[in-house]
Amino acid sequence: MDQGGFPTWSPDGKTIVFENVESGHFGLFRAAADGGVPARFASFTGEHPKWSPDGQYLVVEESPDGTLIAFAWCEGRNCDLWVAPSGGGHAVQLTMHPSYDDTPAWSPDGAKIAFTSARAGKMDVYVMDLDLEDLHRALRTVNK
Repeated sequence: MDQGGFPTWSPDGKTIVFENVESGHFGLFRAAADGGVPARFASFTGEHPKWSPDGQYLVVEESPDGTLIAFAWCEGRNCDLWVAPSGGGHAVQLTMHPSYDDTPAWSPDGAKIAFTSARAGKMDVYVMDLDLEDLHRALRTVNK
């Protein structure tokens, strides 16, 4: 592991999840709190993970059906939105804009993502329609 940060404890105190860079690739890792070996379970992150109060989920922004997570990935002053399988795997990029796209939130039916962006020179809320069939096809392709 090259560098890590932003640790968060599971509510039961048995697991720690943190961001890490390994061989130049960013990801979320988890390890047993008593000193277990860290294991990668998501390939990208930009949102610092937090546990849900019941310990069942890591809150990045999970889709309504629980199969996907959305998050912002930042490089320098540019942040874009990505989606990955909630069980781990590679992500696909949703936005590609030189501005700051952040804080994704799924619509109740999972067909849209609202997010904040500074595209017009100030932070504002935007809504993106998702073609879920295309999105799932892209995720299957990158996770073969």
